Amino acid sequence: MRQISNYIQGKLIGELKAFYPNGQLKFIGNHKNGLQSGEAKSYYENGQVHEIGDFINNVQVGVKKTYYETGELQSVEYFKGGKPTSNSEYYDKNGKLIEQ
Repeated sequence: MRQISNYIQGKLIGELKAFYPNGQLKFIGNHKNGLQSGEAKSYYENGQVHEIGDFINNVQVGVKKTYYETGELQSVEYFKGGKPTSNSEYYDKNGKLIEQ
């Protein structure tokens, strides 16, 4: 896996991009002082978005959306302090809500 990133005094700073062997983007996210901060996106090898979520100091917060490889929404999870809350929603590949 190829990666583009910046380090200052051994700490990951700014945007990090990781790529599949075929050159397709696999992950993009931001770091401050070596910790993941801000929006992070991961992708399937076919280019479809896999997950989108937010982080503060390496802790997942807010909404995390996960998608099927075909692009349909798979789940919406809500995080507080790095832990999922009970308000999550899960969908089948046809977009039907299967669990809440």
